[in-house]
Amino acid sequence: MAVEGQPSFSVPPPLGLADPTAQPVYSGYSGFIIYEANIQGGISKYTLRAESCTLKGQQDIETIKDIDGSVDNSRFALKPFMAQGDVVFALDAAPESMGYECFSRLYSDTVERSNDGRLKTREVPGSRNMLIRYNSELSYRFLDLAVQKMVIDCSAEQPLKITTSFMARGREGPFGGTAAQVGNGLEETAPGSGAINTAPVRVVTYNDVSIDVESSPLSGSGIVVNTPPNITRLPLVKSFQVTLDNQLQAVHTLSGTLAAYDLVASKRIITGSIGFYGRNRDIADYALFNEIGQTSRCNLSFNVRFGNVTKTLFKLRGVVFKLEQMDLRNETLESTMEFMAFGDQNFQYEAISALESPNLNANGVKHPYPFV
Repeated sequence: MAVEGQPSFSVPPPLGLADPTAQPVYSGYSGFIIYEANIQGGISKYTLRAESCTLKGQQDIETIKDIDGSVDNSRFALKPFMAQGDVVFALDAAPESMGYECFSRLYSDTVERSNDGRLKTREVPGSRNMLIRYNSELSYRFLDLAVQKMVIDCSAEQPLKITTSFMARGREGPFGGTAAQVGNGLEETAPGSGAINTAPVRVVTYNDVSIDVESSPLSGSGIVVNTPPNITRLPLVKSFQVTLDNQLQAVHTLSGTLAAYDLVASKRIITGSIGFYGRNRDIADYALFNEIGQTSRCNLSFNVRFGNVTKTLFKLRGVVFKLEQMDLRNETLESTMEFMAFGDQNFQYEAISALESPNLNANGVKHPYPFV
């Protein structure tokens, strides 16, 4: 307590043993995030080294605007429980690490659909949870998650960043942080997987990334094809970003609970952008012919180098570019080409491939068109 006539900071408030009622302030680094996946009856736990996590439970309160002679509102209604937020992390440059294994699982959970069009993870409700420990006193487990969208982003001089947006149907807790154990950090994700929580481990940076463009063959005749030039490796790329949006919707029913009945995915929308130093004449001119062409035969490959091996992390098919955007400033001249990915002809290929399997669909098989 401050002494009269003296600055308040001359006697700082007591902490610790001097005042047992005082509450300490924690730093977030002592927390952790574990993505829990029930795969064919076995629980795999992935420790996710994240830059930030904004997944949280929310419940709005709505005022009832009565005409009752009162200056203030006097009644309220509870809105549905919602749990949503983002987890941002850099990608490990070691495919055998637990961090990369976690990304691989999240990628699959984002893009894989069942034969009836639902997210694959929704075939077994409750198969995906996330345990978040905030400090030694507080943890929550978010229940029955689904991936709303994933953003893969890499800019010059920066690490490759993954932003995964989740929605969840429920939240368990709070319970003490000591109830949430991360283990010894060397445990395998799943028995026999070989993936360990390696440290230290390098992350993928801009020097490991390259973008290829190619044209895919078209069978038949009579169609005016807008085919990109044979560039292969795109030069002078400053940034690349792609968003995989499942357009997830929480469905609520009259079932005696504020939690969502289900999380339903709509048509997937894949959008992105490539930033160039200067104007990329080939791609920019290619976009000018969207009006003349009746179909696009453009594919984009996102390549990442792991050690001495370069892999195509994923391939986008049926890419259509918008007209270039360019501003004139005193600084370096730059342009941006936005794009959308639609997939291949006859629905043979989806708009995005499986991870590290550019010639396979996200599900690893031919697109089940029409749905069966």
